Amino acid sequence: MNTPLVSICIPAYKNEKTIVDSMNSALNQTYRNIEIVIVDDKSPDKTFEILQSFNDPRIKLYRNEQNLGMCGNWNKCLDYATGKYVHYLHGDDLLFPECIEKKVKLAEENPDIVLVFSATEIINSNAQTLMIRRYKSSDAVLDGKAVSYESLYRRNIFGEPSNVLFKREILGKSGLFCSELKYATDWELWLRIAYFGKVGYVSDVLMKYRVSDSNVTSSLMLKEVLEDDRIMIEQLKKFGEYRLSFFRIFVHKFVFRLRAYARIIYMKLYSNKKVDK
Repeated sequence: MNTPLVSICIPAYKNEKTIVDSMNSALNQTYRNIEIVIVDDKSPDKTFEILQSFNDPRIKLYRNEQNLGMCGNWNKCLDYATGKYVHYLHGDDLLFPECIEKKVKLAEENPDIVLVFSATEIINSNAQTLMIRRYKSSDAVLDGKAVSYESLYRRNIFGEPSNVLFKREILGKSGLFCSELKYATDWELWLRIAYFGKVGYVSDVLMKYRVSDSNVTSSLMLKEVLEDDRIMIEQLKKFGEYRLSFFRIFVHKFVFRLRAYARIIYMKLYSNKKVDK
């Protein structure tokens, strides 16, 4: 039996300073049966030119005729993906060499898994480590509905878009990324996907997420973040499978606001400073 193909999707936009490192982290995966689907969202800098310099048969490079915006480009990547599994990689993030291999292994050993995420290393714009973020101390296979509601109460425990591997076929049930969202675009989809099966967690650090002024999440003002959260709840209400009671919404909003204040303060103070592990 052939090993399952994985589509590493790179929605590129204005990443000329970091895209080479991101691309190399995708090309150097120990898991070899991959395709690298890159969609440049009409970058005004040299991002597309740099991408054209890579020569590897696994690369599928496209460029939008007009700028689709963040969510539009994320969904556009899915139009070209053919793999059993999809793993996003943003043009300023990095995958550890064993990232795809370890996540696919866990997913293949547990057919009910629809989504796998891992521990992450948070770095600043200078690639200095800010912190290591872990959900649990050991690998786990968890009930997706329980994890989805836990995440709704606490935070986006799945991590950033570049930290999740999911089954492409599940999008037929969950739907795609919501274009109305700016901050919670990935989180809201992970909540929906997790609802349809098991969730796998790898305790090893398998991805580096870069916090910088160019990140959408670090530039949003508090009122925009809160408005985005309101839209996320409305989207989940429309999603027929999801069950949102008054109590669940109340707890989510209370905790989310506390974390939103803390996150913005953290971004302002530490995004360009090194913090000891």
